[in-house]
Amino acid sequence: MGRTAMSMGARRAVAPRFAQPRRGLAGETEVVRSPASKKAPLTTRLSWFSYGLNITLALGLYQLGQDASDVAKKLEEELKKIREDTAATQRGLRAKISKLEAALGEAAKKLEEKA
Repeated sequence: MGRTAMSMGARRAVAPRFAQPRRGLAGETEVVRSPASKKAPLTTRLSWFSYGLNITLALGLYQLGQDASDVAKKLEEELKKIREDTAATQRGLRAKISKLEAALGEAAKKLEEKA
């Protein structure tokens, strides 16, 4: 309890990350690094990074494949609707053309009779 602000600030400045204070016999505080704060070798870090990257890429490619198949299905459905709509429109136009040809044939007969 007799600590001053300067000693607290100095202790914080000196204390490394993840350090745990430990009290000595006389009440002094010494800083000891915890085992969890040791850094892994570069090769271990790179291998774990590559594992993570590979897993992420695999999941991304799977999702991309799923999205592509979904788009293909939706595109086929839309094309089917367009084909059906076009066929219905063509049927209507063909019916109109048939009526017009019949009317034209009747008009041609009337012209031949007058002539």
